[in-house]
Amino acid sequence: MRQALFSAGQRNSGALGYDSHVSPQTEGNTPVPPNAEPQKQSNAVENSEEEQEDTEGVMKLISRILTLDRDVSSNSLPYILASYLNGMMRTLFEPMARAPMVRDVLARRCAASDDLRDTAMLLATVSDCVNRNPRASLGSFPTLTLLEHRLCDQIALVKSGLQSQPEKYQDNAFMALCHIYEMVMTVPLSTSIEFQVKMLNRIAPIYKLVHADTPGTFIHLESRIFYPNRALRQTPAMDILLSLSTCRPMIFQYITTTYELDRGVYRDGLQWRNGLPDKFLIMLAEMNMLRHDYVPNIDPNVLETLEAQITEFEPVLIRSPDPYLHIARQVVQECWRQFMYIYLYMGLHGANSRDVRVKKALKRFIKVMDQVKPGRTPDAFLVIPMSLAGIAAYKERDRDIIRQEKAPGQICPGSANLVGYIM
Repeated sequence: MRQALFSAGQRNSGALGYDSHVSPQTEGNTPVPPNAEPQKQSNAVENSEEEQEDTEGVMKLISRILTLDRDVSSNSLPYILASYLNGMMRTLFEPMARAPMVRDVLARRCAASDDLRDTAMLLATVSDCVNRNPRASLGSFPTLTLLEHRLCDQIALVKSGLQSQPEKYQDNAFMALCHIYEMVMTVPLSTSIEFQVKMLNRIAPIYKLVHADTPGTFIHLESRIFYPNRALRQTPAMDILLSLSTCRPMIFQYITTTYELDRGVYRDGLQWRNGLPDKFLIMLAEMNMLRHDYVPNIDPNVLETLEAQITEFEPVLIRSPDPYLHIARQVVQECWRQFMYIYLYMGLHGANSRDVRVKKALKRFIKVMDQVKPGRTPDAFLVIPMSLAGIAAYKERDRDIIRQEKAPGQICPGSANLVGYIM
């Protein structure tokens, strides 16, 4: 498996290895002989169950199978819980990183106030609609419109309150941020880049007020990615990834020094959401700032350090009982590595698509991506790297693989915009 998926990574054998840091909750790479053939992995792929099945036991977190009428008041919490968990199976890279805590979180939220319970019910209803009919997420529908208007009203109210009485509105601000992220997660297929930018522009002022740092100061990104209050984690990620996708400057400036991420231990950051390793997210912030502020006068030592970090990175995944999902998630992380090389060479070095380094990284990207059959995993979590790596593809054959073999329709027939999956 290592040869088939990861031999392209240019690792130094002396680097701290992923296999040296396997915990009971994480899965390491399985060493194989150097001459192992990629075809040997295909059995796990071909024999996998349909992805829509609950192969990881997410729904087993509910004590019994629920077929509930949401209009019956006593059923509201079980209905909300079932809808949330189904939605998490559909949209999260590693749903079991989040699912076990959902029951208690939603129970507390629904008991806290009628307003929070009503918002949770709206989110659950939207999720239920999309779970039953994925095509519904390709456009707006009345419940989704109602939810968006409700959350936008909450944002406006919280922003006004924070400016006058910040201490009083802190909790409200956290919940408003959580609700926005949950809405985006629930309907990823309908969240266009324009929608994402609109949402980020609305929540960024709240994030700045809640962050409570001196205006204009840099944000230490690692501490925010692993911040105990998860409502403060997602805004920087949206900022970084939208800058990468649109070439717009980031709203925030970041300190990208890391202290804990180089130890090869799984940490509860943001990887569970979209499959982008937290280490790479921090590196993307640094590379975005370099591209906007210093190209073409970047210190060569900085570029060498970035390349070494990409090469030496070792992924850490939560264990999965499903062999297909485990392989597909490895594919996602290795494709991100090859995209990082492409971004480094083209975005910071100024190379073009015919540069030997770019061609080599693109070849590896396509080879790794082609190890598994098309499907929601890995395709849905490769939207940004597939789209941007396609810029380096000047051969028609390579373009066809990215454009057709991993087409959005594989994930949801008729879909054309999948940027929300990566947010």
